[in-house]
Amino acid sequence: MPQAPPKKSVFLSPVIIGLVVLGGLLSFLSSCKPPTLDQLTQQKLADSEKNRLGKPVIAVKTPATTAQNHYTEATLPNGDEVIVSPYPIGQFGDTFLESALGTGPKTFNPWEAKDATSGMVGGKLTCSLINTNPYTGETIPSVAKKFTISPDQKTITVTLRKGLNWSDNTPLTAHDVLFTWNTIIKEGLGNPSLRDVVTINGQFPTVKQLDKYTLQFTTPTPFAPFLTNLGQPIAPAHYFEPLLKQKGKKAFSQLWSTQEAEQHPETFPACGAWQLERYEPGQRVQYKRNPNYFMVNTDHKRLPYFEKEVVTFAKDENNLLLQFEQGQVHALDFHPPQLNRLRYNKQLPFSLYDLGATDSPTFVVFNLSKRKTAPPNPKPWVDPKKSAWFNTLAFRQAVDWAVDRQGLVSNVLRGIGQPLFTAESLNSVYLNKKLAKGHEQNIEKAKSLLKTAGFSWNAQHRLLDADGVPVAFTLLTNAGNSAREATGVQLKQDLDKLGIAVQFKPMEFNSLVDKLHNGQWEAIILGLSGGGLEPNGAVNVWRSTAALHFMNYRPEGKLPSPDDRLPWEKTVDTAFDEGVKFFDREKRRPYYDAYQQAVSDQLPMIYLYSGKSLIAIRSELQNLDITPLGGAFHNVESLWLKPTVPPKH
Repeated sequence: MPQAPPKKSVFLSPVIIGLVVLGGLLSFLSSCKPPTLDQLTQQKLADSEKNRLGKPVIAVKTPATTAQNHYTEATLPNGDEVIVSPYPIGQFGDTFLESALGTGPKTFNPWEAKDATSGMVGGKLTCSLINTNPYTGETIPSVAKKFTISPDQKTITVTLRKGLNWSDNTPLTAHDVLFTWNTIIKEGLGNPSLRDVVTINGQFPTVKQLDKYTLQFTTPTPFAPFLTNLGQPIAPAHYFEPLLKQKGKKAFSQLWSTQEAEQHPETFPACGAWQLERYEPGQRVQYKRNPNYFMVNTDHKRLPYFEKEVVTFAKDENNLLLQFEQGQVHALDFHPPQLNRLRYNKQLPFSLYDLGATDSPTFVVFNLSKRKTAPPNPKPWVDPKKSAWFNTLAFRQAVDWAVDRQGLVSNVLRGIGQPLFTAESLNSVYLNKKLAKGHEQNIEKAKSLLKTAGFSWNAQHRLLDADGVPVAFTLLTNAGNSAREATGVQLKQDLDKLGIAVQFKPMEFNSLVDKLHNGQWEAIILGLSGGGLEPNGAVNVWRSTAALHFMNYRPEGKLPSPDDRLPWEKTVDTAFDEGVKFFDREKRRPYYDAYQQAVSDQLPMIYLYSGKSLIAIRSELQNLDITPLGGAFHNVESLWLKPTVPPKH
């Protein structure tokens, strides 16, 4: 039973290290087939890569059989309905150690979170109705004991387990789920992305509570990804409702704040494996095991085995690697620039795993918005001259042709990855393979495109627009991510060949996120995490009114009158609205092909490369069960620590 909730929407990603779900799949309804074994099987790294790594890499494959990993259910003597872990019984105690890149979360409120770090630290406290089978990608019950789908495929009836309790001993019932959906998600409290991914043709699903343990979800039309979206984190109504009545719904974004976490961590009710114990801003988050967690081992003792879990924050990847080498973290989401360092640490007790291509693309995006700041002194978000360049298709096409993607793969990823040209992951069953072929760098082609759009060059070979203004812009990314910083350096060099002056400026991740949401930026190198391999998982990026539609952001979350959508935005909106109505994958495919074609033709985001999911895990972790879909720690509740014997000198 995977303990990380299914990926429902996309987060801005600074790169999370340690307890992460690598890969991940948005599953389909039970009537749909999971991806084939060939699509999920990962190939071993080339011998040259093994040599550079200094030790063999274990290629993670989909198990041929999962019988030995089958979770079961049980009813305890007190009537509690629990899930039984199939893994060998471990030892209780010890602390699970992990790390994250950056200065820490912006909030502990997972319903408010817009970045991966905040979603991760708050998400550890939560649970969800359903989960994703880490071996097949199928949807399976979690807090829900069962679910049934009506013959017209528009209504899902969910029955909760009996005996569920929050960490403060308050019962978890259908009312908590109803509050989560009809108050937090429906009314857009916190991050409206949660609403984006479950809205179809502008209509929110109807959610009714039938009794203490039963709910009914109804969509206006068949909505294929909806069952997966039942994986939204469940909120403690007994905690939030009184506060919202007292402070008003606008105060929701301030609840479970970092300040609250620092001062009163014990007040946060949890239903996940962990409850919050301590937060030291910019340094660490400490959790303790939730004694009311609804999973047990085969002796019917409550899990998890670990007594505590600690997440420490590091300003850059070198510090993360140092933590791993010193035993301060049990796993490291491995990056190619760290190859040489680990090569000389062969005595470290760890193994390296290859989970194949990531579903977290790296791209460069230009700000296409023509909006202004609020009165009384409205000011364009983007300089009108620069906005005109960015909104010229030939300009974006020229940048696309000028990028040396193969050079990025060779130099930034050390050859461990592939050039990327599409909005879909290279692992996606919906990948438009024709578009994925892409093209090589061609500077002359890029210059020709610029000429047709009225650009020219001066005697110093600097690019000028039709009014003779030199073309220059600021390119941002998050500091501390060595791959993105190296990417920015190469992009600056590539665009210099066109005569474009790029000011490259890495900045702290949370500050970068703030810029994204106030619209006052020009160009950014960024990555996204989450979403999985079902395109609708990224609807909170692609829908024109979505919360992460940052390339042409509409802060009001709705279309103005008159409709100001660009033609490609209309095409993409229609593709997502219509495609999800079909439960048959092949009937959905033409719509998802249309969205990929629109993105490829219009380049609202210029994709650069897709890396590999490589993870180093220290040898003392027991009960590891790594899969391409579930990643390294889908069974975190069953992990435990067995001390290793230090090597003899």
